[in-house]
Amino acid sequence: MLILLLSPALAAEPYDRALYRHWIDADGDCQDTREEVLIAESLVVVQLDQPGCKVLVGLWVCPYTGSVVTDRRQIDIDHMVPLAEAHASGADIWDEERRQAYANDLDKPDSLVAVLAGANRSKGPDPIRRSTASSVGGASTCGVKRRSKLTPYRLAILTP
Repeated sequence: MLILLLSPALAAEPYDRALYRHWIDADGDCQDTREEVLIAESLVVVQLDQPGCKVLVGLWVCPYTGSVVTDRRQIDIDHMVPLAEAHASGADIWDEERRQAYANDLDKPDSLVAVLAGANRSKGPDPIRRSTASSVGGASTCGVKRRSKLTPYRLAILTP
């Protein structure tokens, strides 16, 4: 039986993004997590650099704005549950290996999403601003997705 904790922000060790090593090449194919997400979410076959490690061109649609993007430099890879929120929800007690696995999780759909950089940075790590962000089509689904992403990690769901 899975029990969800609904609580205000928990007392956590101070958050530092450096605690969550991300954009690693977990499978040894020279493509780090960022590149893997860009490849997976492109609506067309991506063009790669000569060694096949970096995406040069693709086609992405930002789920927050509906904007169509072809320039990888305009794309951020967003953690559906921000690292800061995960940290405050219980990841502060995880070891380095578990934090790295969370920051680079390609196994759970939509844990990492390709989004327009400006949209990602404007909402920040605040779970409330994220949960009310509009998705394409006008329906707010970020809050539901965010909550569903916390449960496999046994993290508390923060409330305002």
